[in-house]
Amino acid sequence: MFCFCFGGNSDRLKKFINKTKNRKCSTKEEFDSLFEQSRELVFDYMSYYDKKRLGKKRSAGKYKFFIWLFSLIGLSLPVLSTAFQLEDILFDNPSPISFAEYGYGFIMLAAIIVALKNFTGASKGHARYTKTQLKLERLISLHTLDWKENLSLKNDPLSNNDKEILHKVIMRFLHKVYIEILSETNQWDIDMNNAEKNFLDNHLNKNKEE
Repeated sequence: MFCFCFGGNSDRLKKFINKTKNRKCSTKEEFDSLFEQSRELVFDYMSYYDKKRLGKKRSAGKYKFFIWLFSLIGLSLPVLSTAFQLEDILFDNPSPISFAEYGYGFIMLAAIIVALKNFTGASKGHARYTKTQLKLERLISLHTLDWKENLSLKNDPLSNNDKEILHKVIMRFLHKVYIEILSETNQWDIDMNNAEKNFLDNHLNKNKEE
């Protein structure tokens, strides 16, 4: 009986295929080795999601910093202008600029960054990647225990029925992994479509009001 493998174009799948192709699984040790290689494949996916998660986290943090900064400046300038009459202090009458108007400009800039943050999905992407990573960690933990239990109940030489059972345990594990990966991809597609729709709707509504 030959060990199964999944096809694919990514490096992680090619690596998995190269390790498992043309190999016979006849003993507990060989099946255990196959399960470890399956886990390595999932660990590679987890590493990928971890990098994507950290990237989105950094992006979301930068967006939030500039949103708070420009909002604070935008709200402060009209107040300071009115309270301390900054134009009169800094310029001869009539003042060539209005700090209150600049404040509104900073508010608009903060609003643009909010729209850009929502459109790029920085915060949602961070949450989505984190959830997927945690789901994969959960699958590895539970299926490792399940695997060890199933393997401990088998003895060499393995019967054909034992081999089939062990194969199904590994297949079930990887099947659930790919369900989570596909779920994340589908959610990404939904998030991007919603972000694009909201961006266009808001833009069109503003143009209609004008």
